[in-house]
Amino acid sequence: MEENGRAVELLQEALQTLQNEANAAGGAAGPRGNGGVASTRAELRSLHLWRAIIAECVGAFLFVLLVCGAAAHHADATALAIGAAAAALVLCFDAVSGAHLSPAVTFALAATRNISPIRAVMFIAAQCGGGIAGAALLYGMSASPGMLQLAVLPGATSAAPWQLFTQEVVLTFLVALCYFVSSGATKAPAVGAAYLAATLTATQAPALNPARALGPSFVLHRWEAHWVFWVGPLLGALLAGALYEFILNPSKFNQRNKGSSYAGETGQKLDLTLTKP
Repeated sequence: MEENGRAVELLQEALQTLQNEANAAGGAAGPRGNGGVASTRAELRSLHLWRAIIAECVGAFLFVLLVCGAAAHHADATALAIGAAAAALVLCFDAVSGAHLSPAVTFALAATRNISPIRAVMFIAAQCGGGIAGAALLYGMSASPGMLQLAVLPGATSAAPWQLFTQEVVLTFLVALCYFVSSGATKAPAVGAAYLAATLTATQAPALNPARALGPSFVLHRWEAHWVFWVGPLLGALLAGALYEFILNPSKFNQRNKGSSYAGETGQKLDLTLTKP
């Protein structure tokens, strides 16, 4: 009787664990129906969301201003400026919004259900607005707009669009992957190092961030092959998110392994078959 009682308790624990996992998966997938509408409205009324939106807007503004400014006036130090700017901005805004700085990163986090769709839409709008504002301020401060036009537009060379596209996919993959695998004190140096390495590796001036490409293009009214700097980073970031979720995510696989078997006090699997006394 005692063994059967213990088996029943373990079976109940197993069922409860499976139920909790199902509830968590349902919550990560996003609420549906009336509950989804209520959740969206509650999030829109949240002060935390609006603080995060402001942080993303300011972060993208500073990122584009610093990166494009370095490209226009100190071309040899562009890679260092990008890496340092990314690391500094992640330190400043990570606790408030996650310091995505890029629509590509936000898109990948939304696609992997790490943030809600409404938060992703608001973040991307804020990042694009901040990027345009940063490029506009730099254009207004520049003494030589002609030089600025050649320097701040990524890929403003004779490179073929498919070459730029491949470069954006691969290098943005690295940047986005750092957002998935790092956290806390390691996040800022990891993201900064990824931007630095990607910029040094690129054969043409990379964007790595659609907001960084949108700002100068909007201000200067130049849209040559602009799709490359959206589709490439979005695809690269999405691939990074898929790799992490399906292969590299340690918590997901540890949880699955824990739920797959229930061991007794001796570490051996228990036979949960009930027998009559």
